[in-house]
Amino acid sequence: MKKHALSLIAALMALMLILTACASHNDDNDERTVYAAGIDEYARPAIWKNGLSFLTLDSVGFFNSVYVSGGILYAAGQADGRPFYWRSDDPNRYNYLGNGDGWAASVHVSGGYTYVAGWDSYGGKIWRSAAPGSAAAVLYDFGADAWPYSICVYGSSVYAGGFDAYGSCVWENNQIIAGIDDDSAYIYSIDVSNGVVYAAGEVDERPVWFKTTGSDYSYYLGGDYGLATSVRVSGNYMYIAEYGDAAGRVWRGAASSNITSIRYSLGSQAAPESVFVSGNDVYTGGWDAGGGRIWRNGSPLYSLGYDTDVFSIFIN
Repeated sequence: MKKHALSLIAALMALMLILTACASHNDDNDERTVYAAGIDEYARPAIWKNGLSFLTLDSVGFFNSVYVSGGILYAAGQADGRPFYWRSDDPNRYNYLGNGDGWAASVHVSGGYTYVAGWDSYGGKIWRSAAPGSAAAVLYDFGADAWPYSICVYGSSVYAGGFDAYGSCVWENNQIIAGIDDDSAYIYSIDVSNGVVYAAGEVDERPVWFKTTGSDYSYYLGGDYGLATSVRVSGNYMYIAEYGDAAGRVWRGAASSNITSIRYSLGSQAAPESVFVSGNDVYTGGWDAGGGRIWRNGSPLYSLGYDTDVFSIFIN
């Protein structure tokens, strides 16, 4: 039940903040901007801002990741079969990556650099770019049978989560430091907090998560088939978006513990792809029977239209 088989194919077919946590968490409860990235009803890369269309590119493809830093919006995905990223301060440029077919799965900004995880026709890579208009160079090459799906920069290390031919992987720079040695295991999302990497994905078509501390155990979410699509750590808690046979849910657990429970149930046809914590609110992006949707604290916030899908959200 690979995520890109369930979601992207289905969709195409129908530095102090960094030192405390990889994801940005805004504690301002007054005004927040909700960005959502995904695919519109005509199978084009699209971004929505507070529920309204903000950007649509004239290409067949999708955005798989969105990030905001220094007032600049970054998004990464696929356009016309090729991996690429886009930035709002150079809006007319498609920053293509690598050689041949592939896609850019995740984008992160740290220390003046743009980092992108993804793959081209030669395998999985981390690309890095220093400035708008400058070519992105390969920072790490993971080889032909690697698919890094999520990226996070923490301190001086670049972490990526994904999978290779042997199972799920967490890479620190260019070395595998953790994973599940099972060819049915995949990682779709990572977050880093206090030096610990949290990873979410699936094993044998069941949703699973683990962290790189304490033990080598992985932990299942419930007893149903499905996949864990996104993980975020905020304060003392970890949040995981998951969907499958038991519908769409957001789980919560103490970051220091291995115990999780359902925090929000999003509905029988909900497929949450991205979770983000801002202040006291938990936002989730994905889709349901009506198309792309954003939830806040388990309740629908924005509906983005029939045949649209959301793969990533960022709250600024």
